[in-house]
Amino acid sequence: METLNSSELRQRLYDYSNQVGFDTQKDSFREVISFLIDIDQNFLYTLLNSEEVRYLATHRDVEERLKRQLEQVVESL
Repeated sequence: METLNSSELRQRLYDYSNQVGFDTQKDSFREVISFLIDIDQNFLYTLLNSEEVRYLATHRDVEERLKRQLEQVVESL
């Protein structure tokens, strides 16, 4: 599995938000996503497909890097 880049993570965030009905154009979008990350340490897995989840199960270093990258993406929204 290749590590997701920031653009791919951002797109997956928007895709997820559209699926659950979040309005990505509102000022509160960043706060809502930040809240979800804060209450669910594994929120990242919501954005991944099953192959990526399996890969992360054996590559914790990649998981931690992706979590940090996701936080940076959310901060930049």
